[in-house]
Amino acid sequence: MPVIPVFINGLLNDLRKQVSGNFDRTGQDIFVVFGAPIDFGDLLEQGKSPKVHQAISDRVMQAVGELGQEEQKLRAARNGGSFVVEK
Repeated sequence: MPVIPVFINGLLNDLRKQVSGNFDRTGQDIFVVFGAPIDFGDLLEQGKSPKVHQAISDRVMQAVGELGQEEQKLRAARNGGSFVVEK
């Protein structure tokens, strides 16, 4: 079964503030980037082992990292080409 990698930027650790920001328009934008499905068939054929589990995790983290770079480019394009880090 394939896995869809997702990168999310802009969520707060305070869920109440995040939700209320949607209503009073004080919230920040949230950026979500979905990647292509990842197939683990080649790894799953090897059977269960810590090595296989690590390889699956590494493949997912690689995909999420690439989505993070893509998100930065999309956000920079949205901001007129300048990359702005919001605090």
